[in-house]
Amino acid sequence: MVEEYLPFFVYGTLRPRDYNYMIFLQKRTEKEETGFTLEGIELYDLGAYPMVREVQDKNKVVTGDLITVPVDIYPDVLANIDMLEDYMPGREDNHYCREIREVKGADGSSRRAWIYMGDEVYFKNLTPSPVLIEHGDWLLWKQSK
Repeated sequence: MVEEYLPFFVYGTLRPRDYNYMIFLQKRTEKEETGFTLEGIELYDLGAYPMVREVQDKNKVVTGDLITVPVDIYPDVLANIDMLEDYMPGREDNHYCREIREVKGADGSSRRAWIYMGDEVYFKNLTPSPVLIEHGDWLLWKQSK
């Protein structure tokens, strides 16, 4: 059962034009909106994919897209993305945790969305240490690599 039918704030490989979007979301979306940000988080490069973690500094911002999925396929898409992110509700050792957050649009509007935040215990045990992406945009970071 789905807790809430919310859009997904995607900041990494699930963004349009990246590889996991092609696998998990292409032709499964109702609406794709660009120019959204989430404040108070930092973006890290883990190699093949990114992870975000919460910080106290509200000036730290991550850029992403808001993806809305049709209700009739929402449970399947949600289950597949949970699997991709190695997230299972109630499990202790998730790599990511699915949370509801307020994201901001370019026009200043606020929307509630699902986001996959990095699990702190998992993050702290990563070796080598993840690389901080200061500007907070995964696609821009990939282009510069």
